[in-house]
Amino acid sequence: DAAWTMELASEGCLELTGHPSADLTENRKLSFGDLVHPDDRRPLWDKCQRNLAARRTCSNEYRIRTVAGGEKWVWDQAHGVYSASGELLAIEGFVSDITARKRAEEQLVGTEALLRRMAETSPLAFLVVDSRTDAIRYFNERFIEVWGLARLEEAMRDGSVKGTDVLGATLGGVRGAQALAASYLSLLSEDVRSTIEDEIEFADGRIIRRFSTQIRDRDDRFFGRLYLFEDLSARKQMQARMLQTDRLATAGTLAASVAHEINNPLAYIALNLQLLAKDVQRLAALHLPADKGPGPDGAGLAG
Repeated sequence: DAAWTMELASEGCLELTGHPSADLTENRKLSFGDLVHPDDRRPLWDKCQRNLAARRTCSNEYRIRTVAGGEKWVWDQAHGVYSASGELLAIEGFVSDITARKRAEEQLVGTEALLRRMAETSPLAFLVVDSRTDAIRYFNERFIEVWGLARLEEAMRDGSVKGTDVLGATLGGVRGAQALAASYLSLLSEDVRSTIEDEIEFADGRIIRRFSTQIRDRDDRFFGRLYLFEDLSARKQMQARMLQTDRLATAGTLAASVAHEINNPLAYIALNLQLLAKDVQRLAALHLPADKGPGPDGAGLAG
């Protein structure tokens, strides 16, 4: 019935719901239906009715309310008991607590959503490939932009192309294409745990940094290989401009230093020439003109 009246409930009912089994048996104090979360009652009822009508085993996941007012997730599996004439007599089954699993799943979903959002908004290009099958597990829009793969995006999403197909579509614009292809193919194995970091030069002058490592959990289970690509072109251009500026600044400093070193002796020479000129003037003042004749003492001065 809609109340899920229980004719028999085991002692595990107390641990699961907080109610002793006697309270639920024959709905003495409440029915099991009263414990089912209001939002889950109709879906649970409809699904079970369909399975009973088809004489199929039915399993469900839904929420219940505990005696303390808390909420638990449960999983049940049940089947109908029928008379010889096919009349439904009862339903037999069991209910188990899956709250911990559900919470872990919710946390996993939240973590996955967070990581996906971070990858979608990152300036880095992401690619995840199952190295055992070469299947593409994940990529973000930035990967499509960096490698110019808009024409393959739909096929990459539906799994109709492999990692090597994507590689082949990108080699035409890369310098050292053969080395890049050989590097990718060498990593197509779960046994290759190498982490690589290098730079890829494009024919159009762009420089892309590549980083790749395996994805493994704490139990060392393998899930694929992660590739990260970062466009370094703007950074490289800025570094080149800064280097040029530094060189110009160094040249200016050197020129000023040389000029200073040259000016020092020139100033010294100029000062000495001034002093020499004054000495010459003083000496010239001591000479008499040549047509003056002898002085008062009768001695003459030779000019």
